[in-house]
Amino acid sequence: MTRRRRDDAPAEVDWGTEGDPVFTNGVRLAITGDGVALVFTEYQPFLGRGAAPGSFEPRERIVASMRTSPEKFFEMVSSFASAWNRFALEQGKPDALPRFRLFGRANVQLDGVADPDED
Repeated sequence: MTRRRRDDAPAEVDWGTEGDPVFTNGVRLAITGDGVALVFTEYQPFLGRGAAPGSFEPRERIVASMRTSPEKFFEMVSSFASAWNRFALEQGKPDALPRFRLFGRANVQLDGVADPDED
């Protein structure tokens, strides 16, 4: 397996192969020892049994899902966290937005976080 270093340029994306985008306003996460599932949902009004006219109970509808290995999930979440950290720093007030930091492994850290030795 070829592994890219964190500072390598991202691979080109063939956007012509993208499926139809979906709207989501909810997400569910399920993790097992050998897999991770992200289930994207949309809340929408649902008229329940015996409900009074005009009273709607929200219900989730699955609009998309993604399955991956725990290792790839960690890489994905780390990438998201680094992107968020860079965004927070670009806002000009580093303490205004919370940032993410990894714990437990030396020599590995997200982008946008000061070196723990510098604290």
